[in-house]
Amino acid sequence: HSERPRRYAGLHCAAPEPGGAYAVLRPEALRLDSGDAGTDAVSFDADIDQRLLLGSRMQYHLHVGELRLIAEVSAAAQSDLQPGDRQRFCFDPSSVVWVDE
Repeated sequence: HSERPRRYAGLHCAAPEPGGAYAVLRPEALRLDSGDAGTDAVSFDADIDQRLLLGSRMQYHLHVGELRLIAEVSAAAQSDLQPGDRQRFCFDPSSVVWVDE
C-alpha cells in the first residue's frame, strides 16, 4: 500500500514531513497571491471575516472551512478587500515552524 501524502490541516495542500504536532505560521508570512508566488509556495483561497488597519499594515482575519488564520500585509497592497470577499493567499513552506505543544 502507498502512504497518503501529508497535508496542512484545513488547507488541503501538500505539506513536508512535519517536525512536530502543529504547524505555526506568523501572520506576516501569509501574503496575497498575485500569481507570482513561485512553485514552492503554498496557495489557497480564504474568506475574509474581518479587516483591521494597523498603521502601514492591514490585518485580515480569514477562514478556510473550519480553519482560522490571520494575515498581515502592507495596507497599500490590497486596501479594497472587504469582509465577505474571497482572496487567494500564499506562504513559503520554509516560514512554517513545527511545535509539539
